[in-house]
Amino acid sequence: MKLLLYVSTLGLIILTIFIVRTTKEDTFLMIRSIYTYYQVIDGDHVNVQLYASQKSEQLLDATIDRLQLASDNILMDVFYIDMSQDAEETYLNHTYYIYTLTFKLPTLFQTQTIEHASLKMTTNLGQTHQMILGHFFITPYTSNYSHDWTSIYGTRHETLMTLLSITIETSDTIEVVMLGHINASVSYEAKHIKITIHKNDAIILSPLIMIRSIHGEEMIAGVTFIQSNRMLNQTEGYHYVYALH
Repeated sequence: MKLLLYVSTLGLIILTIFIVRTTKEDTFLMIRSIYTYYQVIDGDHVNVQLYASQKSEQLLDATIDRLQLASDNILMDVFYIDMSQDAEETYLNHTYYIYTLTFKLPTLFQTQTIEHASLKMTTNLGQTHQMILGHFFITPYTSNYSHDWTSIYGTRHETLMTLLSITIETSDTIEVVMLGHINASVSYEAKHIKITIHKNDAIILSPLIMIRSIHGEEMIAGVTFIQSNRMLNQTEGYHYVYALH
């Protein structure tokens, strides 16, 4: 009888621990974002990666009633498209599940800079979550000529997953400008042009570049010059962490 009571009590304790742990996993979620410089065309889709401490239906099943880009002086509505769980990454001996949130920017017909922007999500249950993303430089697409450049490619920083330089191979006489407020310099050689990107306060992966000549101008947009499946490990010091309940 004592043995039966002992087994029953032990089973109840295990069940209680399981329930508490399950409840905790369902209600407590840690999310990391990487402070990034987003340079995008107005009206385009933007993909934002969020790193969750566990695989959560809470994120995928959430009905987002309103999505906004927010800063100290701007609150801009954007159009929620989708959220998917794509991959995972091990960081600090813990598995993070990578969620890609996609939204569409409004067509502004003008250039807009949003510094220290966060993404404000309001669900159908009245919950509001606000996650810091980085800087946004939004501009209309302007291009009226295709220049004769052979190739364009990027080189990453040695210890950080951010752009260190961009090289454009060309023999044309052109001027190259990095759009936005990225700290960079340009050097011109006989057969190539090199953009050197200096230290910035955000991760840079896909900048906008303007090429100009006597013939016209050409915008290079939507090119992801570098990428990695170990972004968390290679961007330490650029993370923001949130707890969702």
